[in-house]
Amino acid sequence: MGEGPVFSPTHSYGVDSSRVLEEIMNASPRTEDIQRLLKNLSDHVAEGEYAAARSVADELRSELGDNDPEVLRARTLLEFLTDDE
Repeated sequence: MGEGPVFSPTHSYGVDSSRVLEEIMNASPRTEDIQRLLKNLSDHVAEGEYAAARSVADELRSELGDNDPEVLRARTLLEFLTDDE
């Protein structure tokens, strides 16, 4: 068996699983590859490199699916930023 007492935080009730992973279990809800892609996307947007950002967003979409919140957020942001182009 494990060492030490088992702790079950009461404030995790009703919290989504990614927040439980981050705040209670000290773990990331995303893999390192996905975190790297998200950072690359953010960096490209910050630099105004929208074509490169779209490419990364497409890669994220293929990895995570169309309905992932990060994918939806990225696509919405890019549409807003490039609406005049």
